[in-house]
Amino acid sequence: MKRLQPLFSLLFLLLLFSSTTLQAQRKPAPSGKLEKSTRLPGLDQPTTKKVFDHFDYETPTYSATNAYLSMLAARECYLDVVGARNEAEFRTKILPTFIGWGLLRVNVITNARTSTQCIVASNDKMVLIAFRGSEFSAPPTTINVSLDINGWRSAGSIQLPNVLTEAAVKDWIATDAHISQMSGSNWSSTRVHTGFATALESVLDQIMADLEKPQVSAGVNGSKPIFVTGHSLGGALASLCAFRLARRDFPVKAVYLHAAPKVGDITFSAKYASLRIPTFRIQNQQDIVPDFPSSKMVEKYNQGVQNKAALNLKKVNSRDLITSYNHPTSVLKYISRDGSIFTNPSAETVQRDQGPVPSFSDHNSFLYCLRLYNALSREEQRGLIPPQR
Repeated sequence: MKRLQPLFSLLFLLLLFSSTTLQAQRKPAPSGKLEKSTRLPGLDQPTTKKVFDHFDYETPTYSATNAYLSMLAARECYLDVVGARNEAEFRTKILPTFIGWGLLRVNVITNARTSTQCIVASNDKMVLIAFRGSEFSAPPTTINVSLDINGWRSAGSIQLPNVLTEAAVKDWIATDAHISQMSGSNWSSTRVHTGFATALESVLDQIMADLEKPQVSAGVNGSKPIFVTGHSLGGALASLCAFRLARRDFPVKAVYLHAAPKVGDITFSAKYASLRIPTFRIQNQQDIVPDFPSSKMVEKYNQGVQNKAALNLKKVNSRDLITSYNHPTSVLKYISRDGSIFTNPSAETVQRDQGPVPSFSDHNSFLYCLRLYNALSREEQRGLIPPQR
């Protein structure tokens, strides 16, 4: 069992991020809508009104424009999207884009140990915190990996053809796949995903330090409202970040989670609700990631804990077992097959809309941008830039 557990987890990751599904990251847009799109440098936008001048920084309620712009910013956090080969190059490329959008002060925060990145950007009206999700790679990559997945260890060399960069391997093995639950005073004695929480902790002090600088947070009418967003893994980090910021009385105005996985137990969801953080969770049709960690993964994990205890002739410690995972208390905005957006749809509505098999293709960050953009009215689209490849 000790040998099979890492192999099972690794196979799960490779299946989840197969080369055929990752091709969707760069597939053509759906026919008839925005069939051709090119990258438009931020500084090339009209100087009379910047893109983020359209962001409604006053509303805590759902805004279709805010949903699109937050996803646009979250997508721009990816290295491959901006065409950067490393973090240094990413900084040189992202600064003019965000400044051109009207977010005039931009700080890129990175922790190499946990492979966690976010951007804190602000103007004279608002602050936006955008977290990066897992990275992908086009060329085949061979890396040496040492697996430590929930206590099961293995090591070796593996080739990942058209699947993941080393950074993404770190994300999914050291972060996403580490589904054990941790607790403590920082989490109000709730239980949260160990991998996600550890990743956030590695950058949280830098985020808070940046938010405490007057040039970032101070506005003419007091503290500027803070909006938090992220796609995929970035969405998980965004929800945990909003929780911690709200508990420290930072003015979190709203949170936009795109394709975000689950982050904690039912008690965490209740404590999150008590903070009254306006949170909007956006899911594109059959996207498989919002169901991560699934009930089957929790069951498999607990079975592994029990088997390990049995092999060592020990009694299972209840603290080592994990409970079901939940999303933070939020409003679900479900993007259907025809592009309509439903608010908190019933399970029956979702089931009717979806096919029999969940898809990673629908997790595509460009597709999220495209479908949110197409959901805007012509008037709302006026002055915005379309999704860019």
